[in-house]
Amino acid sequence: MNTEDTLRRERLDALLAESNPRQAGELLVQHGPIIAAEVPYLTQKAESGSATARANAARYLGLARAPEATVALRALAAKTEDLAVFAFALGALLDESDAKTLAAARPELVRKALHHPDPEVAAIGIRAAWLAGLSGVADDLAAKLNSTNDKERQAVLEVLAKAGAGPLEPKLIELLNNPNPQQFTPFSLIYQALCHSDNPAAGEALRKSLADGNRDHERDFSNAVFLSKSRKPWLRALLLSLAHSDGSLRWTALDRLGEWGEPALTRELVQICLTEYEKRLPKERSATRNTDSQLDECDRYMGTLAGRQFLLDARYDAMEFARSWLAAHPG
Repeated sequence: MNTEDTLRRERLDALLAESNPRQAGELLVQHGPIIAAEVPYLTQKAESGSATARANAARYLGLARAPEATVALRALAAKTEDLAVFAFALGALLDESDAKTLAAARPELVRKALHHPDPEVAAIGIRAAWLAGLSGVADDLAAKLNSTNDKERQAVLEVLAKAGAGPLEPKLIELLNNPNPQQFTPFSLIYQALCHSDNPAAGEALRKSLADGNRDHERDFSNAVFLSKSRKPWLRALLLSLAHSDGSLRWTALDRLGEWGEPALTRELVQICLTEYEKRLPKERSATRNTDSQLDECDRYMGTLAGRQFLLDARYDAMEFARSWLAAHPG
C-alpha cells in the first residue's frame, strides 16, 4: 500500500472500532466517502472481528456508492446470523425494487430487529416488518406508537408516511385528536400517512386538526400533501373547500391544488384569485405598490399560468390576466 492508502486504511479501522455516533461522524468526515476498493475489506470485517466492527462494517458498506457494495450487502442479508449486521445490510437495500422480497426472506431476524434495544436497528426492523407484512406487525407498531421512545415512534410514523397507515389509521386519528404533550408528535408524518387513505373520514380528521389555526400544523399539512403526491378524491374536496374559505389555509390549499394540473380545478382557482384581486385592489389603478400579503399566492399562481412574474407593482396586470384567461377557457 502507498502512504495515502495506508492512511485511509488506518482511518477506516478507527471508524470500524468507534461506537460513539458523534465521534464516528467526525472520523467519517476525515476518512471521506467509502470507495469501491474498500468494499472487500469491509465485507471481510462484517464477517469477523468484534461485534462493533462487524456492525460498523455493514453500516459503512451501505454508504458505498458502488455495485460491488450492493452485491456484498445482499450476500450479508441472506446469510449472516449477526442481527446488527443483518439489519444494517438489509436497511441499505430497502429502497431496492425487490425490497419486499428481501425483507420477507428472513422473517425471524426482521422480527428480532423490530424489538432490538438499539433504536437504529429497531427502525430498520420496523420498516422491514411493515414492508414484509409480517403477521401481527400492526399490533407491534401500534404499541410502539404508545412508546416513550421518541426514536421508535418517529420510525413507525416515517414508515406509515410512505406506505399509508392501513389498519393503524384509527390510531393516527386518535393521535391527532388527543396529542400527548409529553411525547414528540411529528404531525407532518401523521398528515402524510393519512393523505394515502381511501377513507374520507381522514379528511375530517385533518380538517379538525387544522381548525386551531396553528401555523406550524398548516405548514406540516402543506408539506405532507406535497410529499404524499396523493390525488385522493376526498383530499381534492378538502383542499377545494379550504381554498374557498377565509383564513391562511386557503392559500396553502390553492398552492397545493395548483400542482394538480386539472383543467376544471385550474379554472376554479383562477376564479378565486380574480375574486380576491377585485376585492383587495383599489378600483382605480394605483401607482402605489400593493403589499397585501394575502395576494402573494395568487401572484405566484397567475405567474405560473402566464409564464412570467407578477410583482407587487403588477397586480393589476395579474388581475387582467385572470380575466382574459377565464374568457379564453369558459367552463
